[in-house]
Amino acid sequence: MTEPAEWYGIHRRTVIAILKRPSVPTQASGVSPEQTQHAVRLYALGQPLTKIGKTVWTPGGAWTSSRAGAQMRDTHGRSFSPR
Repeated sequence: MTEPAEWYGIHRRTVIAILKRPSVPTQASGVSPEQTQHAVRLYALGQPLTKIGKTVWTPGGAWTSSRAGAQMRDTHGRSFSPR
């Protein structure tokens, strides 16, 4: 949001507010259910989120691990529940 805000000379929150308007068309997530499940499997095998993101992310969307049912880990590999 920073780049368009700087381009138009407005605050980044204004860009976000404009994009949330009902009249602004949005794209569906570019990540399929199969890609999401693949990402969850990679995470369960111990892959870091940064590597999974580079593998599974596609333009237009990204997967959300906790919403996909993955048990999250902290930076030390311990399980935790995100807020």
